[in-house]
Amino acid sequence: MNKNSFEQNVNKLSKTFTPLMHIFHHVAGEVSKVGEFSLAQYRVLMLIYHDGPISISDLKMRLNIAQSSASEMVDRLVQQKFLHKEKAEKDRRITMLRITAKTGLLLKKRMSSMQDVYRKILKPLTPAEQKELVQASQLILHHLKKSSSVNTEKISRA
Repeated sequence: MNKNSFEQNVNKLSKTFTPLMHIFHHVAGEVSKVGEFSLAQYRVLMLIYHDGPISISDLKMRLNIAQSSASEMVDRLVQQKFLHKEKAEKDRRITMLRITAKTGLLLKKRMSSMQDVYRKILKPLTPAEQKELVQASQLILHHLKKSSSVNTEKISRA
C-alpha cells in the first residue's frame, strides 16, 4: 500500500470513527439504564464475573484506570454489597475481590435485559443486514485487537 492510499484510509477512518463512537456511546447509555449499576461498575463486575477473583492491582491494570479510582469504585461496590474482599490463599497480603451471589444473579438478569437492547438494534434490519452488522462488528473487534495502538491486555469482556 502506498503512502497516499494509507493517508486516504486514515482520512476515511477519521470521518467514520467519531459518528461510530457516538452511536456506541448511545448504545452504552441504553445498556447502562438496565439494572442498578453504572456502566463503570458494570465493567468491573463483569470482569470479575467472567474471570473470577481478582486483586485491585490487577483490576486497575485490566481496566487501565488509576489505583485511586479502582479503590474508590471497589469500596463503593463492597459497601453496596455487590463485591466482597478476601485474602488471597497463597499470599495473605493480597486482597482479592469476588462478586456476591446476589450480584451474580443481578448480572445474569442484566445480561438478559441487554439482549433486548441488541434486539432493538437488529429488528429493523433485514436478515442479510443483521448478518452483515454482526460480521462487521466481529471484524472491527478482530482488527482493533491486532492494532499495536490498542493494548488488548487491558480490553475486558465487560
